[in-house]
Amino acid sequence: MRKVDVIILGAGIVGVTTAIRLRMAGADVVVVDKGRPGDEASRAGAGVIEASSLVPLSAPEGMGAFLRLALNLDPSYRYKVAGLPALLPWLSRLRASSDRAHAMRYAGAVHALYRVAAADTRDLLRRASAERFFRPTGVLRIYRSEEGIRRAELDLHYARIFGVRYEMLDIDGAGALEPHLNRRFSHAVYLPDNGFVSSPGGVTKAFARHLREIGGAVEEGDALDIRHIAGGWVVRTEKGEVFAKDAVVALGAWSGEVLKPFGYRYPLIAPRGYYQHFRPNSGASLSRPVEDVENGYTLSPMERGIRLTTGCEFAPAGAPFDPSQLAQALRTARKLFPIDRPTEKEIWAAPRPLLPDSLPVVGRSPRHKGLWVNFGHGSHGFTLAPATARLLAEMMADGETFTDPAPLSPLRFGL
Repeated sequence: MRKVDVIILGAGIVGVTTAIRLRMAGADVVVVDKGRPGDEASRAGAGVIEASSLVPLSAPEGMGAFLRLALNLDPSYRYKVAGLPALLPWLSRLRASSDRAHAMRYAGAVHALYRVAAADTRDLLRRASAERFFRPTGVLRIYRSEEGIRRAELDLHYARIFGVRYEMLDIDGAGALEPHLNRRFSHAVYLPDNGFVSSPGGVTKAFARHLREIGGAVEEGDALDIRHIAGGWVVRTEKGEVFAKDAVVALGAWSGEVLKPFGYRYPLIAPRGYYQHFRPNSGASLSRPVEDVENGYTLSPMERGIRLTTGCEFAPAGAPFDPSQLAQALRTARKLFPIDRPTEKEIWAAPRPLLPDSLPVVGRSPRHKGLWVNFGHGSHGFTLAPATARLLAEMMADGETFTDPAPLSPLRFGL
């Protein structure tokens, strides 16, 4: 049986960056996953490297907001009635976390991660010779109503507290940044510290190649095969069984399935987001991601075209894809930006692993020596992965951590 120091379950952006950090610290590591790096959820999303999303998901406030959600009228969130019974316990926890005290804790915790994530992402891109993917252009958020910009004030409030830069723009100011947008909005906020990458999947693959170059391994295997034996953990890969004293679960939406046999029941759900690539009309272009906040979608200029990314669909596990949310977003987006035909026929969907307090879980599992977790990043996995990878590597080395890990602790769920 081959021996390494750490087995990392999951070849997405979180697992690969965790493996790189551990390898940089001198550990012998192997990443294990059924699929290839960057071929699942890590290739999805708008590609934004966040610095400014400081408000957690919360239960709707007021009867109007509740009815919009209940009637599936909110384009940011869709749900399937068949999935509601299983979702109710999670919604109860969400309600318990929907207060200003938690919002402040969340903002402080994610801001500490954002500060490290931006620099670490740039460093990893340089190490992996993948800087060509990075665009330091900022992000533009548009608002179509006075109510929309009013609801944005909480995010801007925390931005002021934590020193995150933003610029309030009128229609002409937004048009100067993105001249091909139609003037179908009333307000805009420019976030200059946000960046984005033109291929999230391409970046994940580049990071995996870099991991191999520095002596790490990425191997095909079933993470559900992980076994706890005396002194450590064993998993079977394409190259045979591997033993390690430590194992890290970084499987995103699939992390819960791996941990259940060991008695852990994290309140993890995996709402889906849809995306598709389109050609812009002749002569039209975007320079940065544009978030149509009230309509729940983002347009991002990617290598394959303009990527249209939706909000979340809360559906039962295994439910068939429903492209209606993407179709609704496309109808609205075409009124904002001149979108032509798709560059590909496929409509893609990817899970967004989400815990009810909107924070990832990072640290040592409470009842099993050598079992560590790093998952639950929601829609910010691409942003937060380098920071939580660094944090976990520091914790595993019993060293000083760059931020207090307590808000991300597995112990917060009483498992």
